[in-house]
Amino acid sequence: RKLRGVSKDLFEFSKLSKLKRYIPEVISLVLVIMVLLTLHFKIIPLVIISGSMRPTYDVGDIVLVTLHTPYDVKVGDVIAFIFGGKEVVVHRVYQITEEGFRTKGDAYINPDPFVVRRESVVGKVVGYIPKLGWITIVFREGLKSYEGVIAFTLIALLIIVGISTKFIRRRRFKFKRNGTYW
Repeated sequence: RKLRGVSKDLFEFSKLSKLKRYIPEVISLVLVIMVLLTLHFKIIPLVIISGSMRPTYDVGDIVLVTLHTPYDVKVGDVIAFIFGGKEVVVHRVYQITEEGFRTKGDAYINPDPFVVRRESVVGKVVGYIPKLGWITIVFREGLKSYEGVIAFTLIALLIIVGISTKFIRRRRFKFKRNGTYW
């Protein structure tokens, strides 16, 4: 309060406080670039909601599926396909037959008891983002599992910390007078 009316030019803010101003813009820019890249390369993000692909992909991972024709698929590729008319499943190709593909989850010993037809294939998995899909799982299914409670708690803590830093922000600065600091 004693410094009210004094020009802001007399203060030199810390580098951290200068960087904090740009963090939301950088995050927004990265998200926009990611969305544009997924549109350009025709990549579909899917959230893993079961443990059938452990240890390759765990529950809460986001897999990036690129649209491919079924003729590009080889044995060992991880594909996404429509099962039962509405559910999308991500499994590894175990065998290629004339009828389609035999698939198998990495966590299972036996292959799936059905054959995936070529027209059911959505595409191949080209990458993944670990654990980011928990946000979607928590909002869609609620807090049914132990891992969901942990994810919800971490998200809530991040929101609380973010809001509290806005209200309890203390600026560290040095008073500058004639080239010297006090």
